[in-house]
Amino acid sequence: MFNIMNIGNARSGRLSLGQAIRTLRKEHHLTQQRLASAAGMSRTTVWQLESGRGTLTVDNLLAVAAALSAEIRIEPRQQGYGDLDSLFGQSDTSPHD
Repeated sequence: MFNIMNIGNARSGRLSLGQAIRTLRKEHHLTQQRLASAAGMSRTTVWQLESGRGTLTVDNLLAVAAALSAEIRIEPRQQGYGDLDSLFGQSDTSPHD
């Protein structure tokens, strides 16, 4: 399984989601048309996703990931989040009901 969000480059360490999709597609030796067919969408949609011009829906992302045998993992940005209260900006440390 590939992690679609951890494909890096030398400059920034990470690619955009569209660049990651394109990279995985090429590693699988797929054309945009073949990926589109496997994901149940049009070639134009794949092109839009790869170029950052399309609206990425959760359904499209899941379909592309499945077609590429890629996993999707959502991680918070690396800003030192220690717990959910700090993640959501709450500083109240009193017990919650």
